[in-house]
Amino acid sequence: MNEQVNPENIKDEEEKAINDILEFLPTETALDVTVPSKCQYYQTTNGANTISIRPMTFDDEKALITSKNSDLDPVNLILSRCVENIDYSSLLQIDKLFLILKIREISFGEDYSVVITCPGCGGDNPLTINLSELPIKYIPDFTEDPHEIELKVIKKTAKVRFPRIADEKAMSLADSAKSALWRLVEEIGGNTNKKIIAKVIKKLPLRDLHTITNDVFGDKYGIQTKVKFICEDCKTHNIIDLPLGENFFSVS
Repeated sequence: MNEQVNPENIKDEEEKAINDILEFLPTETALDVTVPSKCQYYQTTNGANTISIRPMTFDDEKALITSKNSDLDPVNLILSRCVENIDYSSLLQIDKLFLILKIREISFGEDYSVVITCPGCGGDNPLTINLSELPIKYIPDFTEDPHEIELKVIKKTAKVRFPRIADEKAMSLADSAKSALWRLVEEIGGNTNKKIIAKVIKKLPLRDLHTITNDVFGDKYGIQTKVKFICEDCKTHNIIDLPLGENFFSVS
């Protein structure tokens, strides 16, 4: 007489076999990281002054591929899925850049291989960049946002704020960075009227305009992504921004 096979026993044996094969699988636990702003300007859901991120999964990679046929921003998509203790849209843009590099690092490793074209001769240069070694400039403690800067030509002060992810859409729809700059300027010469600020910005001398743009969009704070390399062909010394192409969220 044949013994009846217990489905539960078969299931237990299968689970044991799977666990044995994957015994050295790294656990996909969240990693707490200190972002360049040190969370001075927003509240995390767990009250921490660090941001919790996790490595990308197969489902994340699938969602990324699907997003290529839509209007979704692939970088923001990954942030929305891999950042765990804060609304990603409230993040400063300098924190955004730091986090996407860190998510890429913990998902695929710290080495990022790219081919960079020499600006001088057009030759291709294969480079491998260690993401964990990129320097970081943290915003000093107690730095206010908005913060005051000096416009030396018109002899006035302005209060500007750090751009956030939530500003990106409005800024991208503007005719130019100059025409959208008023969104990040809270006050000029003591005046807080946005209509007046927008008109003043259009009349600012170039030096004062650059003072504002360099402050809000410059690399004074955040992860430093300038890459130095010597061209293999023409031996020119070059400095370029780290290229974040469509293959950034994949194995180098």
